[in-house]
Amino acid sequence: MVTQAILPFGVRLTESDDRSGVATGNVDVQINDGTWQDYATTINDFTYTGSHCNQYEFRYQIKDSAGNWSSFDYDSSVTVDVIAFSVQISCPTGTINYIFNPI
Repeated sequence: MVTQAILPFGVRLTESDDRSGVATGNVDVQINDGTWQDYATTINDFTYTGSHCNQYEFRYQIKDSAGNWSSFDYDSSVTVDVIAFSVQISCPTGTINYIFNPI
């Protein structure tokens, strides 16, 4: 069985509101320049799991404690590249393990 290589990576969120404080936030994700998709309601950093050869862009908006929403903020993207993967092949005479480490 061969599975697609996946890689978890951290996403750091930064927000501030000097007047009433930050109440909540919305995070959207865009994969390979596709449509924006709702991902999470959070103001905390999080881990996202991506797949090999895909590009991910995140945008973030916050709502302050007075109920005002900011516009979306986004200015960076992440492309997931294979670090290493392993394949296990089972056959009647035994098991073959192969570990691939690209240079």
